Amino acid sequence: EIFTPVSSLMAPDLQAWVYAYGTQAGVDPYVIMAICERESCCISNILGDSGRAYGIMQVQIQWVPDKLANHGYTADDMLKAQPNIEIGVEILKDYLSTGNGYEWALMAYNGGVYSVGTEQTRQYAAWVMSRAEELRMENEKG
Repeated sequence: EIFTPVSSLMAPDLQAWVYAYGTQAGVDPYVIMAICERESCCISNILGDSGRAYGIMQVQIQWVPDKLANHGYTADDMLKAQPNIEIGVEILKDYLSTGNGYEWALMAYNGGVYSVGTEQTRQYAAWVMSRAEELRMENEKG
């Protein structure tokens, strides 16, 4: 299947990489793109949450030192799009592996397992799922 870039805040070359990487990782690439739009407006070298959240997927590295170490990544690497997306997707994949589906996984990604179901996490998951569907529909129209 050939990926055609969609009207995302994400640059077309990064969209193509996300599509290939997400498909290979077994994670919906449109969900990944939507998370990047929501978390950072697709800006890779950004710090959020009072300096605790890094990069395009706003990874909170203090919770995933093992994932960074497994790849040989540093905090600085989390300000680059591709390494950040690799770690963010691994986090999302861990939540998806519970078998609770994308909505639950997105709520956990946004606020942690103990915040699943709060108004904030429900709104976040709904926005990401809706945006992912918009991106998918646009790609299918070609």
